[in-house]
Amino acid sequence: MSGGFFRGTTSEQDTRFSDKSKKMKKSLKFPPHFDRKVNMNLVKREVISIWIREQVISVIGFEDEVIVGMVENFLSSADPDPKEMQIQLTGFLNTKTAKFVSELWQLLLSAMDNDGIPKEFIEKKKEELKAKKIEEERIFNEIRKRQEMIQQAQQAQQQLINAQNEMKYESNNNNNGHNNTSQPVGLQVYEPGQAARRTKRARQSKWDTDEPIKAKDYNNNDNNNSANDNNRNNDNNN
Repeated sequence: MSGGFFRGTTSEQDTRFSDKSKKMKKSLKFPPHFDRKVNMNLVKREVISIWIREQVISVIGFEDEVIVGMVENFLSSADPDPKEMQIQLTGFLNTKTAKFVSELWQLLLSAMDNDGIPKEFIEKKKEELKAKKIEEERIFNEIRKRQEMIQQAQQAQQQLINAQNEMKYESNNNNNGHNNTSQPVGLQVYEPGQAARRTKRARQSKWDTDEPIKAKDYNNNDNNNSANDNNRNNDNNN
């Protein structure tokens, strides 16, 4: 140990591990696409890194920087070996290691043929955009239906108000017409014979009131005539 660092050999440098790895490669059965080489210069690593992190979380239930770092380290080599990667990750991902490495290698091969992005990612993105568009159209149609329902309800309410106003207007007209034809304002309608009796009583009342005044006027006239006769007689005697 020197300078505070441990010195040792890597798994590639350790012949014991190398021999063990070779034996495991011979004993294990790998998928056919592992035989195809991947040129990482033709792959957009940032896209693949996102998938690696998501899959590690899906497999072990949490994000593990050690496992993610190991996978990215394998992919940074000039000639990554998927068989070696599977052997190295078996102690971390256990029975799900083979599936993880197999899917990863298929994505890398697809990315080389599609401008660095796996075809599966492109199709998934298209489906997401399509689903988003469908959802937006659904929301738009739902909003439009609600607006139409509100508009119809407002129109129905306005029609009801108009009908009520027309009924009130007609009722007022009918009441006014009935009053105008049956009994004019300010006039009193009498039954047959009632008017004649009221006229007779009115004349009798007037006569009772005016007669004493007329009698008084006659008496004043008689007195005036008598005074005039006396004056004329006196003048003759003189």
